[in-house]
This record gives sequence, C-alpha cells and structure tokens, in this order.
Amino acid sequence: MRLCGVEEYRETRAHQLSGGNRRKLSLALALIGGPKVVLLDEPTAGMDPIARRGVWKSIQKIAEKCSVLLTTHHLDEVEALADCVAIMVDGDLRCIGNKTHLKNKFGTGVEMSLRIRDKSCRQKVERLVETFFPDAVLNEYNNQRFVYSLPKRIPLYAVFEVLQRNEVQVGITDYGVSQTSIEQVFMRISEAARAGL
Repeated sequence: MRLCGVEEYRETRAHQLSGGNRRKLSLALALIGGPKVVLLDEPTAGMDPIARRGVWKSIQKIAEKCSVLLTTHHLDEVEALADCVAIMVDGDLRCIGNKTHLKNKFGTGVEMSLRIRDKSCRQKVERLVETFFPDAVLNEYNNQRFVYSLPKRIPLYAVFEVLQRNEVQVGITDYGVSQTSIEQVFMRISEAARAGL
C-alpha cells in the first residue's frame, strides 16, 4: 500500500475512494503475492498529472522486481516507463521494439522549432534553412513559429551550432531541437496503417 501511495486510506472502503485512488488501490492489489508478471491496463487513466507521476514512480519500483506489461494511450507514459514498446492500430500489432529502435526505424530524425521576432523575419529563416538544411521539411508554420523535420544524418550539435550563430541576425527569439518522439512514431505508424501500407 505504501509503494502505491494509498497507505493513508487503509481504513477507507474502496467505493469511498476517488477514481485515482481506486486505480492506485488496484495497483496495490495486483502486487499481492509478489507476482513475476503484472498486467496493467491504463493504470493512470483519469488521474491528474501529479498523481500520474506518483504512479509512474511506483511502476518503476515494481519493474525492478518483476515484469510489467502496461497498456496506455498516454505516449508520455511510454517515454517515461517503457523498455520495449508494441504499437497497435485498430487492434492489429504493427511493430515492437525498444524505443531507440522504433525511433530510428520510423522516426523522421530531428525536429527543429523556431520562433521569430516578427513576421518580417520569415524570409531570413527560410534562407537560413535552405542554406544549412536543404533537405528540411516544413511541418508547421503558424504566425511566428516554424517546425521543421531534419534528416537523421544531421547531428543535434550541428543544428544547435547553426541556430546559435545565426539567431540574432535572423531574428530568432526562441528555438528547440529534439529527436523524434514516440508520439511522432505512433502517428507515422497509424497513418501508414490507415493508408493500407
């Protein structure tokens, strides 16, 4: 009960607990008897972010002692907890592997997001990208924000170097560079499945 954060409710009947605390209690019940495998179906559904993080810590502790099979729609939960990921689309298993493998196989590489001072800087950004990242694909342009996909072969440090060197003269007020996320992998696999690929 302590591991799952419900020790303070040990004298409370289950039907009197909040939905989140019922989920924590279910997790505690699943651990009775020290199982070698625990199956968890959407263990944090309906929980607020703080409660979710608490359950994540519990699941990480549990995973030190037994195997955990977890289903979830929360892809940030996958990023935080999973060693091995299986992605299903419309009930069909589409892929399985560790996060790095799936990101390398299905990811687009690097995502670069830029925010500019004002709309007059748009052409400068476009020239910068054409010059240093000619294979970049513009995924989103909204007001003063650009999001580009860059090829996998471009190292993160190289992207940062270009942005740091040019941010003032181009009018960049904020930028971010990240590798493909599990959410992007899931979206790509889902789109391919729906397209019949």
